[in-house]
Amino acid sequence: MERTAGMKQKDENRFCSPFDPDSPDIYRGEGERGFNKILISLCILLLTLFASCNDSGNRIALPGSTGKTGEIIIVMPENGWTGKPGNALRLCLAAEHPALPQPEPMFTLVQIPPPAFKGIFKTHRNVFIIRSSDTSGKDSFISRHGAWSKEQVSMELTLSRNQDMDRFLKNNCSLITDFFRKSERSRMIANYSKLADKTVMQEISSTQGISLTVPKGYKSMRNTNNFTWLQRETEETIQGILIYSVPYTDSVFTGDNRLRSIRDSVCKINVPGPSAGSYMMTMSDFPLVKTEIHHGRFPALEIRGLWQVQNDFMGGPFVALFLSDRQKKRLICIEGFVFAPKYDKREYLRQVDAIVYSAKVN
Repeated sequence: MERTAGMKQKDENRFCSPFDPDSPDIYRGEGERGFNKILISLCILLLTLFASCNDSGNRIALPGSTGKTGEIIIVMPENGWTGKPGNALRLCLAAEHPALPQPEPMFTLVQIPPPAFKGIFKTHRNVFIIRSSDTSGKDSFISRHGAWSKEQVSMELTLSRNQDMDRFLKNNCSLITDFFRKSERSRMIANYSKLADKTVMQEISSTQGISLTVPKGYKSMRNTNNFTWLQRETEETIQGILIYSVPYTDSVFTGDNRLRSIRDSVCKINVPGPSAGSYMMTMSDFPLVKTEIHHGRFPALEIRGLWQVQNDFMGGPFVALFLSDRQKKRLICIEGFVFAPKYDKREYLRQVDAIVYSAKVN
């Protein structure tokens, strides 16, 4: 990928948010430094609680959520976590994330026993509570928003002794993962809308006819009537967004070769690499992961795969949406890609994924 001249210097305007994978982890740390992080977080939480009482003093607003993106607090007894239910849960929520260059779990799971579910664990952004009832009473499986903190999502599963929890978790894995994955995406889009770069968004709307929520920190590398390339750089990472349209064809939904051909032909012309004669292309020996969905009013295809730079040494994961706009006889592609050779890619990809899925065709 083409890097700007300022890449070797410290990026003073670097975008940073609670969703940034480089943000500090309030749970981790060693010695006094780690303790101070937790103490500061608890103090902020207490101040939020005391400052949120209404005039009558009998109602308290919810505190802000804690924790990192991609992390889920699992509340269940130790014997369940080390047994079949915990194994089924790990196979579901901690399964390998699709289309990353190195193995990473879909979510990072942090198990705590029920008595420890308080403080910063109870206000965590993602919570999954699993109970096993000793009776044969009614089973329950509910999801909630904002139970103990703002922007929090939680699931609570209670199964009677007549139910096989291991089997239940296996049978409902897609529902559970979709709930947490889409919740992370929605929160990120909402956060980005508060930090949006209105100028860049207006340029995209004018040239591509698409509304996209783009946070500050991205700059326009190329913007024509049928192609837009945005990029955010730090000293060691690149996150990019590509938007383009090609003539409509049904074959894009049926074959990997057609998908690669469309993407590679556009990138070869518009996305040069850092050295002469280099350009972005789809890694040919890595299978594409395809999912047919609807995005807004359009049939769509989500594809995930790996990209590389022909005639150079760069690469990483990407996620793309192909929207079938039959009325205007075009395929619209909105894509996010990541270059982060020294770091795990999951959360960087989640960030561009949120931008991609914020797209609305005007």
